[in-house]
Amino acid sequence: MSHPADQRPSREPMDLIEVPPGKIARHPWEVARAACILGLIGDRDFWTVADIGAGDLYFAGELLKQHPGRLIAVDKGYQRVAEPDGILLLTSLSDVADNSLDLAFLMDVLEHEQDDRGSLQEALRKLKLGGRLVITVPAHPWLFSAQDVSLGHRRRYLRSQLHDLLRGLETERVQSFYFFTSLFLLRCVQVVLAKSRLRAFGKGVSGWTLAGSHPVTRCLVAMLRADFALGRRLASGGIHLPGLSICLIIRKRSV
Repeated sequence: MSHPADQRPSREPMDLIEVPPGKIARHPWEVARAACILGLIGDRDFWTVADIGAGDLYFAGELLKQHPGRLIAVDKGYQRVAEPDGILLLTSLSDVADNSLDLAFLMDVLEHEQDDRGSLQEALRKLKLGGRLVITVPAHPWLFSAQDVSLGHRRRYLRSQLHDLLRGLETERVQSFYFFTSLFLLRCVQVVLAKSRLRAFGKGVSGWTLAGSHPVTRCLVAMLRADFALGRRLASGGIHLPGLSICLIIRKRSV
C-alpha cells in the first residue's frame, strides 16, 4: 500500500518504531500476526472499523483488503488528517464519534500507555453496543528487557492482568489466549542471555531483509500461523500454552 511521504509518521509508533521509513521487507512475525488476527474476524460484516495506533498502515492495508468498508486509522504520529488509499487518517481518537464503530483494534498499543485502562475505556466509548474490540499486548512481565524499553513499552502482561483492566466495564470477554509459543521460547533464551551479559538482543523487526515471497519468509510465516492456531485451539479447551503475546477479544454490552 502506498503511503504519501507527508503523511508518514516522523517516528514510527508502537512496536513498528523498529521499522525504518521505506522498508519493504516485512518480518514473518508481522505478516503472520496480521493474517492470524484477520482470521479471527473472518468475513463477518463490519462496516465501520478503526485501527487504533495504526503506525505505518501495514495492518490497516491488510484489513482494508478483507473488509472494504469505512476504515479509520488513528495514530498520534500522523501529521494531519488525510484520506490516502481509502483510509481516513486521524491524529486523535477523540475525533472518532462515540458509539460509531462496529469493530476496533488495539494492536500492541496498551503497553505503551501510562493509563492503559483509560485508553481501553476511550476505545470502548467509540464502539456501538455489540461492537468488538480486538487487543494484542506483549506477554509475561518477567520477559521485560532493554528491548521493551527501546520500543517504548511500559509493561508486559499476564492474561489475568489484562482481564483485570475489564473489571467494572460493560464488556463481555469473547476470547483470550496467548499466542506464538515458539517465539516465546526464543525470547526466553534472548532475555536470559542478555541479562547474563552474554549476548545483546538482535535487530528485531528492522533486521529482516528477505522479501515476503522468499521461501524462508513463507516457511516461517506458515509455522507461526500454525503456532497461533494451535495455541488458540488449546485455549478453547482450557489449556493455555505460554506465548510471546496475548490476544483478547471483547464485546461491548449495554448496562
